Amino acid sequence: SPAFIPSLLNDTHVEYLYNRFALNLIRKHNPSIPLFLFYSFQLPHRPLEDTPEEYTSQFAHIPEYDERQILGMVSMVDDAVHNLTTVLKETGLWNNTVMVFTNDNGGLGKVVIGEGSRNYPLRGTKSSDWEGGVRTPAVVTGGVVPDNLKGTRKFGLIHVCDWYATFAAIA
Repeated sequence: SPAFIPSLLNDTHVEYLYNRFALNLIRKHNPSIPLFLFYSFQLPHRPLEDTPEEYTSQFAHIPEYDERQILGMVSMVDDAVHNLTTVLKETGLWNNTVMVFTNDNGGLGKVVIGEGSRNYPLRGTKSSDWEGGVRTPAVVTGGVVPDNLKGTRKFGLIHVCDWYATFAAIA
């Protein structure tokens, strides 16, 4: 899980370091050579108390501490994704990019941490076999996604193992 470790990271949240590393990698990459970048966001995740205030302060109107922390973490991911897509476009790599967002489990839910995450209308939470624990959304975007598929929704089942064949076919 992410950590705010001042002694090791010079008062920097680890997600900033991951994002900075990925952005530098993209900027230095030769666009004529294919790039596979696996960037696994650690957010939103526990511990909830390490979300920088610049991200939680915008949710000050929400009374539940845990929910403010989770929403702040989601905002951090939004900024990181914005940074990635901006640099991919600036370097000319976006038109040859497939970006996939997927998840490993549902939210922790109020049973575990208060009001931090909601899986409604699905029943169950992380670590359960109910849909709220195992059914998660996925998003595919990027310049190589055909125009007729952009903005569409598919309601089917996929397992993380299914991505391998998809990526192999694209490569």
